[in-house]
Amino acid sequence: CLLLLSVFFFRSALGRTDWGHLLYSSFLPYILTLYILLKHYLYGFLRKRSVKYWVLSIIIVLSLFFARGSYTLIISSKTFASKIDDSEIIPENYKSTISFLKSNLGPNENFITMTSEACWYYFIDKPCPTRFPVVWFASPYFYQEDVIKDIQKNNIKFVLYKNDMWSNAIDGFDNETRFPLIMPFLKQNFTFYKKIDDNEIWINKKYITDGNKGNGQ
Repeated sequence: CLLLLSVFFFRSALGRTDWGHLLYSSFLPYILTLYILLKHYLYGFLRKRSVKYWVLSIIIVLSLFFARGSYTLIISSKTFASKIDDSEIIPENYKSTISFLKSNLGPNENFITMTSEACWYYFIDKPCPTRFPVVWFASPYFYQEDVIKDIQKNNIKFVLYKNDMWSNAIDGFDNETRFPLIMPFLKQNFTFYKKIDDNEIWINKKYITDGNKGNGQ
């Protein structure tokens, strides 16, 4: 059972060959390997040794599990600590953009990001206007068509068109290549408005007036 689960679960690493996918896809193979070593090798070895080897081995195994569990708890407490204010975690180059979007979006005006960062909807307290908060998941053509329909009907005022985050070019493909339907639609209906730090913001052309043009700064 462990062998079958290991083979099927490791498919994630075969489909996306980066270190992150390799590490989490190796969890079940790791358990399988540990099980084989313990049952077929360590157990037989310890049966031939004195009790002190048993005690020493148990202490080592428990210490390893304790160290791994403690590390996980420490990381989790830092990542999900409820007493830490958002401002301590949000990147500095995002804060001015968040302030701008919050100040310039009305109750019935929406926002979408093309950077595949779902966190922006949390930052500005606006729901994602499509079912793809991570737009990278909308790569198939029929999903791109769905995104376009959602943009048309949900009164999108601003688009976070791109920034320097790695998620703008997952697997080395930029949005121009990945979204041959969405990107031409955005260029037709939106225009560059403002760049804050590395965040490039575009505005819906219907909001453009003589007194409401971006300064490009």
